[in-house]
Amino acid sequence: MKIKRIDYFDSLCSLLKERRGSMLYLAPDASPYIRIGNTLSRVDTIAPLNGKMTMDFVNLLINRSTVKVEKPVMESRFNYESKEAGNFGVLATRGHNGYMLSISPVYVEIPEINSLDLPDIITDLAHIQSGLILVIGKNNAGKSTTVASFVDFINKNYNKRIVVMEEPPQYLHKDWLSIVKQPFVRMSDILHTTIAFDKTIRDASVLAIDGFPMYETMRLALLASGKGLWVIASVGSNGGVSESLRLMLECFPENDRKEAKQTLSTTLKAMFWQTLLSDGTAVMPVFEILLNDPIISAMIINEKYHLLRPTMAAGSRRGMKTITQALAEVTDKGLIGKGALEKFRDDTYSYYVNTVKEAYY
Repeated sequence: MKIKRIDYFDSLCSLLKERRGSMLYLAPDASPYIRIGNTLSRVDTIAPLNGKMTMDFVNLLINRSTVKVEKPVMESRFNYESKEAGNFGVLATRGHNGYMLSISPVYVEIPEINSLDLPDIITDLAHIQSGLILVIGKNNAGKSTTVASFVDFINKNYNKRIVVMEEPPQYLHKDWLSIVKQPFVRMSDILHTTIAFDKTIRDASVLAIDGFPMYETMRLALLASGKGLWVIASVGSNGGVSESLRLMLECFPENDRKEAKQTLSTTLKAMFWQTLLSDGTAVMPVFEILLNDPIISAMIINEKYHLLRPTMAAGSRRGMKTITQALAEVTDKGLIGKGALEKFRDDTYSYYVNTVKEAYY
């Protein structure tokens, strides 16, 4: 029974890797679901699991865990190494009908920061050692890989104490020159008290945050950067730099917004919007880049978001860049197909330009 249970769990992990999914969901009385990109698909070829099977999986994870886990668990995170498919992160949550499991691949090999086609001004940020760096973009735009590569670079070049908070975990960091901790943190605990968060980042000098909702990410990022930590955080957003800055601050309760603006304006070092263009044969990353300075800081404090993009365009000599300038560079170099560029431009203008025009009609 034990061998069959392990083999069956391994086969589910292998299926996730084979389909290049980002998450596998297992729940009692349902067939498995796999998330591929933004699509959630049911695996109809696998019969629905029952409560005993998911309980068996949890017991398997508990028995193989190097960290002591009390039974029964209400919510626990495990690292699991499959014989065939490699490393996975598993979140087990107890529900009414039994345990539900969320399984995601965890990669050991982290891409070198210089292999990501990042502009030099962005790779140079890996040396600043203070303040807040924000990576924004849609799902599957490569934000998690960028954050992991930043952490890996710091880890291999500086003697730091690094805390990585991911949901779900996607990369496994080893200790090089730095010491890296990847704790499982319950967001409900952190949101209601700073004690759990303070305990998590105790003695840390670097914090990386990836995969959490916007408000949770910004609240933790500003708390940590306000305490002097070097923070690298990713934020999911469909908009560019100026639109995302406005949303980041507006998601704070009104009573906390003034303090959030002050902390952001003083600790923010850089913010860049990362997106991937594809024409079916090639993939090209493009970046809109903001570098903070006293002028940008004053615009954040005074909520002059509409002035950010013109200021970024004028600051191109410093390394700032608007999405329009980024697309022009890609067009001039002929690095991506015309159709992919036109589609992105149409989507961008419908989001940025047309909605603004309509407000004045």
